[in-house]
Amino acid sequence: MEEIILELLGKSQQDHASVAEFKYRGDLRIWSRSLAADYLLISYFVNGYDTRARATSRTATEHAARRALACIVDLGDGRIVWCRFTDAQTDFVLSRDGAQEVVDRLLDAMLARGDRVDRGQ
Repeated sequence: MEEIILELLGKSQQDHASVAEFKYRGDLRIWSRSLAADYLLISYFVNGYDTRARATSRTATEHAARRALACIVDLGDGRIVWCRFTDAQTDFVLSRDGAQEVVDRLLDAMLARGDRVDRGQ
């Protein structure tokens, strides 16, 4: 999932036409058996903070990054079939309500519009 985020941010040498060109690398068999499902929602959160020392370094923006990605993975073949990304998180992500706000922002497009890939914020 980190590879997808890097590509969305323009920080990758790769250029995929769709997230469907990505495959989840982990073993998904246990999820498929346990859930008796065809698809799995996987989320990835980066919630970095800067210290004063980091704030003066060249990589400060990476340390302070607050990003989230939610993807739907086909448990049959590991292909990622849908994703939504945001890098507009706030400090409130550490609270339950704040985290729910980010999750709602990630998933509302999928639930409202169907199975299209959404790279928006």
